[in-house]
Amino acid sequence: MRRYRLLALSSFGFLVLAGLSGLALAGLMNSMSTFRSPFRAEALPEAAAVGEAQTERLVIVLVDALRYDTSLDSHLMPTLVDLRAHGASAEMLARPPSYSEPTWAALLSGAYPEISGAPLLNLAYDELFPLPAETLFSVSHRAGLTTAVSGYNWFERMIPASQRDAGFFTAGEDHAADVAVLQAAQPWLAARDDRLLLIHLDQVDFAGHHEGGPRDPHWAQAAARVDGMLHSIITQLDLERDTLLVVGDHGQIDRGGHGGQDAEALRTVFVVAGAGVRPGNLGTIAMADVAPTMATLLGVPLPSASQGHILPILGKPPQSSSALAQQQTALAQAYLTAIGQPGSTAGIAAAADPVVEAQAVMQRAREARLAGERLPRAVISVAVLALLTAAALRARRALAPLALPALSAVVLFHVLYILIEQRTYSLSSVESQTGILTAAGVNGLAGTLLGAALVTWQAWRRGARGILVAQRLQLYTLLAAAMILPLLLPGYWDFGLRLTWTLPSFLFAFLAFLGLLQLLLTCSLGVVLPALIGGGTHLLERNGALAMRRSGPRP
Repeated sequence: MRRYRLLALSSFGFLVLAGLSGLALAGLMNSMSTFRSPFRAEALPEAAAVGEAQTERLVIVLVDALRYDTSLDSHLMPTLVDLRAHGASAEMLARPPSYSEPTWAALLSGAYPEISGAPLLNLAYDELFPLPAETLFSVSHRAGLTTAVSGYNWFERMIPASQRDAGFFTAGEDHAADVAVLQAAQPWLAARDDRLLLIHLDQVDFAGHHEGGPRDPHWAQAAARVDGMLHSIITQLDLERDTLLVVGDHGQIDRGGHGGQDAEALRTVFVVAGAGVRPGNLGTIAMADVAPTMATLLGVPLPSASQGHILPILGKPPQSSSALAQQQTALAQAYLTAIGQPGSTAGIAAAADPVVEAQAVMQRAREARLAGERLPRAVISVAVLALLTAAALRARRALAPLALPALSAVVLFHVLYILIEQRTYSLSSVESQTGILTAAGVNGLAGTLLGAALVTWQAWRRGARGILVAQRLQLYTLLAAAMILPLLLPGYWDFGLRLTWTLPSFLFAFLAFLGLLQLLLTCSLGVVLPALIGGGTHLLERNGALAMRRSGPRP
């Protein structure tokens, strides 16, 4: 009876662990979707312009998900390759999270989500809101320029009607939707009324998500069709008077998908040609450099939250270096105030590069606050590892036979995840919450069942049945959970497993997500499997003994 009470108590402990894992997992996922920076970009003072306009109008063609390597393929995109040869170009790097909404915000405001106030994850149309940070559209409209947008309907919410004079928006993402987007923009191109025009083409992203990813022929076909559309846009421009900017917002990993820190998801294209632009290859630029550069080209004020440089591609260099220095000083001071950290911004205006100096001031303040928050978490993490190690050494004789099954359960999860499903440890592999939860659940179940089968086989070989098998399975579950726990510790040290005021290492955050998911499943099965297998072996043994008594020797 005592053994059964101990088994029931252990099962209750696993239920508690499963519940805590589930709560932590839900908290992490919710904090990602609801994260809003404490920084208030809308409170920044308006910045000044740094020079006069160098173009009559700027046409931005945003090709959603266009990978940098695809943009270099002259067979797929000859128009873009030719435009690159006659203009300024670069490999442009996004920052994670590499979803569309945060990268669109970075392109248009020059600020990343921690500053721009943009959502980290793509919100649904009804949940979207106007970008809090100033954008090319808000500063251009305030300066009296006419503006227009044609593209996916998320832009309708992110760039409100007060910042544009015309708009066409669609819920479609495929080739047919791009045709409609281009048809809506063509009269605007012909009329020459709009000084700033954004055309968003989405079919490459659609091919990556829904038609096999960048290695599938559908991707190449979509890129080629976009290049044809780009050609039709160029025929309506006079590049002696107009400027054409072609950019991506992110790339996609080979299996399709984006959002994480993967190199393929962060690398995209920047090509600009026409009035006011000096041709040349810039190498690599940051996504935040686009907005201040284009604002300077248009002769409008710098977006006040911009974290980027004015790229050295303009025919006329900026006339006022003080405007950029003042904007960066105001940004850094506002950031220090927002996160409650002391610091001096006095050296920004006098620095050779005020952007680099301002970002360094902000980063030092961020690291100083994080250091204070991480220290107690580091102590707790070390203590947990020490306790686990001490417990394992003390119980090494009992745990040694279970080490291989427990390790097999943990490793099989990741083997299936990487080799069979070909996923990465990043948000790029999350096609949906349901999809990743289902996939990880199946992998975790397969690993746990494999380990349980090995433990049961070991127990049977030693003659154990019933309650003894159940106890071995629970001990195996405890060891497997202990092996999963180290996956959570880097994330716990980094950001505490819940996003609050700053962004985490997205690798650590994703490992924590997978670890919590695997821990939840393992602890849940730690309740079910001992009852099923231990109870089953007990019944088999009892029925076998009963059958032997009934078929005893005849008189």
